[in-house]
Amino acid sequence: MSLFDKICAVPTIIVGAIFMALGAFGVIFGSNAHFILPPVLGGLPFFLGWAMCVVLIKYWRLSIRLKEVARSGAPPGPSGPTDTVDHLTGRKHG
Repeated sequence: MSLFDKICAVPTIIVGAIFMALGAFGVIFGSNAHFILPPVLGGLPFFLGWAMCVVLIKYWRLSIRLKEVARSGAPPGPSGPTDTVDHLTGRKHG
């Protein structure tokens, strides 16, 4: 990620976290912005916030890993540091 990407990502993650908090409250109490959502649908802002936060955080971490791989000179692939790991079984996929 470039510096500009990081500058844009930080406020977006904060806004996403706010949406997540509002969505969590909206599940119980409902939501009222320029529209009204009943208690169950009031949780929809949570998913908007989740999408904003999780995607940016994962991309940020990936960009750090890719920089480390580029610096190490290791070839990406089945034998390199970019192997994917199945988090359920702990096995590497190549």
